[in-house]
Amino acid sequence: ALHAAGLLDAWLHPDPGTATTALAGDDLDGYLLPLPPHQRSTGATLADVLAPEEQNDVPAARITEVLTSVALADVTTPDASPVTIGVDGRYAQGIAAGRFAKTSCEYIGATARATRRAARVTECERLLAVIDTDLDAVDRDHASVEALLAAVDTTAAQLPAPAPVHTALRELDRAAATLRARQEASAAAAARLDQALAERAAAAAALRRSAAERSLPVDRLDDTAEAVSRFEKGGVRLEGARTAAARAAEQEDQARQRHDEAVDRLTAAAETARTARARHQEKAEAYRTLRDSVGADAERVLTDVARTADAIIEAEQAAEQARTSLGAARERRVAALTRVELGEQALVAAVTEAQHDAQRLRPYAQPDLLGLLRCPTDLRWPAQTPDDALHPQVAALHEAILAATRELSPTETSLKQSATRLTTALTDLQAQLPAAGLDHRPEWDTDDGVIVVRVADEQGLTPVAHFADRIGRERRDQEQLLTDSEQRVLEDALLGQLARQIHHRTIEARDLVTAMDSQMRARRMSSGLTVGVGWRLADDLDAEQRDVCKLLERDPARLGPAQLTTMRRHFAARIKTARAAAPERPYRELLGDVLDYRQWRTFAFTLHRPGGDTEALTRARHSQLSGGEQSVSLHLPLFAAANALFGSARPDAPRLLGLDEAFAGVDDTGRGELMALAKQFDLDLFMTGYDLWATHPAVSGAAHYDLSHSAVEHAVSTVLLVWDGSTNIADFDGTLARALGSPETRRAPDGRGESDRTGVLLDLADE
Repeated sequence: ALHAAGLLDAWLHPDPGTATTALAGDDLDGYLLPLPPHQRSTGATLADVLAPEEQNDVPAARITEVLTSVALADVTTPDASPVTIGVDGRYAQGIAAGRFAKTSCEYIGATARATRRAARVTECERLLAVIDTDLDAVDRDHASVEALLAAVDTTAAQLPAPAPVHTALRELDRAAATLRARQEASAAAAARLDQALAERAAAAAALRRSAAERSLPVDRLDDTAEAVSRFEKGGVRLEGARTAAARAAEQEDQARQRHDEAVDRLTAAAETARTARARHQEKAEAYRTLRDSVGADAERVLTDVARTADAIIEAEQAAEQARTSLGAARERRVAALTRVELGEQALVAAVTEAQHDAQRLRPYAQPDLLGLLRCPTDLRWPAQTPDDALHPQVAALHEAILAATRELSPTETSLKQSATRLTTALTDLQAQLPAAGLDHRPEWDTDDGVIVVRVADEQGLTPVAHFADRIGRERRDQEQLLTDSEQRVLEDALLGQLARQIHHRTIEARDLVTAMDSQMRARRMSSGLTVGVGWRLADDLDAEQRDVCKLLERDPARLGPAQLTTMRRHFAARIKTARAAAPERPYRELLGDVLDYRQWRTFAFTLHRPGGDTEALTRARHSQLSGGEQSVSLHLPLFAAANALFGSARPDAPRLLGLDEAFAGVDDTGRGELMALAKQFDLDLFMTGYDLWATHPAVSGAAHYDLSHSAVEHAVSTVLLVWDGSTNIADFDGTLARALGSPETRRAPDGRGESDRTGVLLDLADE
């Protein structure tokens, strides 16, 4: 019962005051305290059957007080004490009750404890004897193993180095692959040679047949060639002469037609001249007859006629001038009428445009827009506007807008920049408001040529200016409600949660880097060197940043008020500096940059020698390594990082890693080491390259696709070669591809004579 109730091995503090203080403080322990005298049982207690042992740690009187606080009675009786022990194994301790039994008593009294210690000492001595026997056996096995290892080392030292054998095997594989490729190329070249010889024989036969059909005596070859040359030149001249003759014939026909027309006009003119001469002679004869008969009267009449003719000529000239003046006046009148009509049309268009522009001012009559434009907010749009005159309220609105924008001089560039800023602001507003989680949705329309933005919330659609004012007032109210102490508590809670997240992520990243370092250190190069990686604080951090990083490495639950104050002051100063440097950036992005713990640390690589020497792997030290060591030191962190990340995946997940232009500039020895390294990490590699063959002993299986592009046929041909760990098997008839489960399908050309696929070389480090 004492064992089940937890009283058998409980502590008794020698000082009651100290025990009470320890229980009231932060001490993580428990003690037995005696009950007050008025709460103790009046019947039998443990003090009646148990006696305190004489010792110097706890006074016997205090032990007696604790024993008298535990009643020795039947637990099932109604008036049992709250702390009761029964002789049958039952116990009651407050609200806990139960029963427990043992085969024999333990730990009660000096004799029982001495017996227990003797039994334990005997058991420990027996175990020590067994352990000594096992250690002797292990020492003997260790000595035999060391002797065997020494013999193996001696034998291995006497054996020749395996590097020449491996080199010879690689050379043999390379020579076999080269031989097969050259044999295939030789067979293809022989087939092409036979085809070319057959074509050459056919062409020679056709040439001989044509020569026999068109043969000439030798002495006539020069004459024939000269005649052919003269014929060609004559043909060229004849072609030019024919063109000139045709052109001359056309000109001759045109000249003949003009000549016939001129002859006809000449005949008509001669006939007219004869008629005119005859009429002139008749008139002259009549004139002479009239002058002879009339005399002086005729002279006077002729003088009057001449004067009348001159007057008629002057009158005709005056009439011509009057007609000219009349035409000019009519033209001026028509031009004036046209200008008047155009002026009236321009006036009507100007009035219409002015009324249209005045109608465009209607959206600006809203009080919120007038406030943004720094115009009087009491301006309103009239209820009705006449068609022929501008309303005074519209004119006042126009004058107010002109006065507010008179100093502005927008250009095309500034308008584009304003449109870009407006679009960016609308995009940010649309992205930020829903992200706040308060069900605020921005809406805008451009029906009147003005973008009016409203925000939909629990109060309906509200203009964005009013919404901003209301949010500002609510924020100020919240700031007034949030006291300084509450703000500190809130910031401490946020900082504690933030520190917890950064702490966990830092620990995870450090564990990941530690795993990478152990994996990299376990892979040695051919020279025995190993490369390690570490994650240390950056060199550009100041003392305050280093202190904060050290605080974040500690458990957040153990951070006190002083540490939280230091963190709050540091992050507040960093956020204030960041906002001053980029006030236009969103607050979320600023927090992301300030709290980006990845920028506080940097990766550092180390080079470890077989003897235990360690040095930093800098650029200068890396350049001193051999070509293969440089390649391995560059690819080893990549493989280790991939292996560390793949460690969190399912066991059957593919461990695929893609490398474009893999191992470019690396010799065969370096490629072999990198292939062996990928095999050690159990990675599946998908690689492309110009000259890349995974035919290395460390690779258990690989599939190569050798691509050949034909610019003439606009096609790409592929040949599958499978490496089984020892030989390269070529698949020319598709048997191997079908055996591996390939669908043997390709995408057809797009109809323009060009293939829509490019070549890929696939290397896998495992089947």
